[in-house]
Amino acid sequence: MWRTTRDRTRLSFGITTPRQAWALPDDPEHRYGWTAVAMGTQWGTQKTAYATYRVWPRVATPYWADSDTAWQEVVDAGLLTPAQAEQMREAGTGYMGWRVGVSDGGKWMFDIAGD
Repeated sequence: MWRTTRDRTRLSFGITTPRQAWALPDDPEHRYGWTAVAMGTQWGTQKTAYATYRVWPRVATPYWADSDTAWQEVVDAGLLTPAQAEQMREAGTGYMGWRVGVSDGGKWMFDIAGD
């Protein structure tokens, strides 16, 4: 919790505070588990005007957004079902499941799901 407070980590687009997000027992969305699963996948790089990030899973980055392999990785990890992955791809929204971003400087930028 202290790290997400210090880094001002986005935990659900401003709706959830670090104290709420990391309270025990784990919340109904199972943030602890999904964060661990996401960070167990391959990471990708995302650059913005403000920073460069490592993003888990890599399919959440523009470079890997159209990669069949990257989409299969999130299915294999259990982050999405095959049907959910196909729905996101067909909708053109990109990957909207659990994702984690850390800046090159080590700042934990986001740990979110959804759009």
